[in-house]
Amino acid sequence: MSLLQIVDVSRAFGGLLALDQVSISIEKGQLLSLIGPNGAGKTTLINLISGYYRLDKGKILLNGKDISNQKPHVLRKAGIARTFQRSELFSSMTVVENILVGLHNGIRTNLLSAGIGLRKAREEEEAKKKKAMEILDFIGMLELRDARAIDLPLGLRKVLELGRAIAIAPKVLLLDEPVGGLNETEALHLEQIFKRICYGLEVAILLIEHNMNFVMRVSEKIFVLDYGKKIAEGTPQEVKTNPIVIEAYLGKQDARTSRC
Repeated sequence: MSLLQIVDVSRAFGGLLALDQVSISIEKGQLLSLIGPNGAGKTTLINLISGYYRLDKGKILLNGKDISNQKPHVLRKAGIARTFQRSELFSSMTVVENILVGLHNGIRTNLLSAGIGLRKAREEEEAKKKKAMEILDFIGMLELRDARAIDLPLGLRKVLELGRAIAIAPKVLLLDEPVGGLNETEALHLEQIFKRICYGLEVAILLIEHNMNFVMRVSEKIFVLDYGKKIAEGTPQEVKTNPIVIEAYLGKQDARTSRC
């Protein structure tokens, strides 16, 4: 059984069919990419998986359990985490404070107990701080724990967002253009962290990305959408040489970004 199964999912906005019976499956620890022209339905699919949109038809299964149309906070607890194109960090907070925000849902002690300083609350707070430091060490940002998020370069802000996303101990991580705006050195750094997440934590990653050099380099498998339909899936080599994909997407890319 696949970790995440998207089965014949459809979603329309008014008279526009944004997704038309799309099916994909994701295994534990896989790094997969979702590509296609603008308006192909990529972000719509991510929004359906993470609960920000409701699907019209089909179903979404996590470990065989139907999670279709659940609220985002319910899906986060179930193990679905995501990042967005625009930064969701708390800019005025420090690096470690941003991670602590991500860990907040894991605290079980109620506010009354925390307020009067009961032993259980103190123990959980200390455990939370220790976990935050472990996450920062994992993503290579421990020495920057007291830096403000707003003072970080874009590449490190992207890394910090990943750290906050894995704070909920997800099973699946959904990333929307994670290397957008990054230079090659920053993209390579992010690639190494992706591999740690997939192979070290056994978290599955599904990413949307327009940087084809990056996609072809990191992906185990690629799904291609066009006008809301899945037109291809396969290894990077299979997708790169697929004439349907070349016509629909790769052949239309600027030569500087489509070289593989």
